[in-house]
This record gives sequence, C-alpha cells and structure tokens, in this order.
Amino acid sequence: MATEGKKRRPGRPRNPIARHTLLSLALQAFAERGYSGASMGDIASSAGLRKASLFHHFPSKDALYLEVLATVQAELGAQITEAKLLRGSFLERLDKLGTLAGSYLGANPGAAKVLLRELLDRGPYYQGAGAETVQVTLDSIAAFLQAGMFEGEIPAQDPHHLALSIASVHLTYFSVPHVCGELLEADIFDPEVNLARTEAVLEQVRRMCGAQQA
Repeated sequence: MATEGKKRRPGRPRNPIARHTLLSLALQAFAERGYSGASMGDIASSAGLRKASLFHHFPSKDALYLEVLATVQAELGAQITEAKLLRGSFLERLDKLGTLAGSYLGANPGAAKVLLRELLDRGPYYQGAGAETVQVTLDSIAAFLQAGMFEGEIPAQDPHHLALSIASVHLTYFSVPHVCGELLEADIFDPEVNLARTEAVLEQVRRMCGAQQA
C-alpha cells in the first residue's frame, strides 16, 4: 500500500533524534539554567525540534529532568562497577576508578553540577528513587575501599568518610568549572587539561587513602 502523503501522528517528530542526544542537550540546559530556568521550548530548540515533538519523547519537564538525573547516576555507577571488576591489585583498580570517573565527568560537562545541585536542594530526583540510589553508590565505593583495607593495601580507617572525601574531590571540581578554570587559567573540559587533572587526582587519592607511594 502506498504511504506517500501519509499523515504523521500529532507530536511525532519529522526528523527523529536519538534519545541520548536529547538527554545530553537537556543536561546542558539544566546545568546552565537550573531546573526552574530551563524550559522545554529552549531544549527543543537546541535539538532542532518543535516543543510538541519533545513532548512526544517526554511527557513533562519533570519526566525529562528525572531521566537526566537517573542517567547520570547510572553511568557513574557503571564506572564504579567496571573498576571493581577489573583484574589487578587494589591500587590499580583504585586508579582505574579515578580515571573512569574523571573521564566521564570531563566528557559530560554539566553532569557534576546537575547532580550536586540536586543533592543540595533535595530535589524531585532525590526525594524519589534518587536518595536510595545515591546511598547505594556511596556504599559501593565504601565497600570497595574496605576491601583494600582487608587486603592490606591501605591502612584501616573509616571507609564511609573516605568514600565521601573521594566523591567530593571529583564532583566539586567539575561542578564549579568557572572557579577551577580561572585558577588553572584553562578550560577544565579540555581533554589535555582533564588528563593532567586526573593524574593529579590519582596521586592525591592514593595519599588520602594512606597508600605507600612508589
């Protein structure tokens, strides 16, 4: 049967766009303008869509925002899981965790800012499933560190405080890029700058853990 001239369903985008692309654009909008300041119209415009087409993908701004936060949290959690499952010594896996986290946050400007702002404000994501997910992530980091203590790779200490300190090292830096960029006189999301930052953080985290320096 000929389909030429067939009408599109209302709200269906004429030029489909990948969902992950929409989430990335929404992440930038929420990072730059906050939840209240970011509008569905602006996000749709940045994607080259009509607002009605964006609503075809996400029924509300709340739904879009919650999926952005859930995606960031899931992707960061995946970095932790990957590092824990790697072969090698604890310190090698600790370095890999720092590298993966730095690479992810450096490649996704706005991720740290949106996540940290949500935690500070106790927003809709945190009030829903987010609170438990965040705690599971922190507990996973603490368990990873405690395993290193059991193996004798780092001195015995409170793994939860240590997990909070390490998480803060990564999140704070990427959540205030204007402050850090002015101090470093560089764009912190530039790959070379991010690589230098990652190398510095790996050494600092080892010292924070009390690991013997090579």
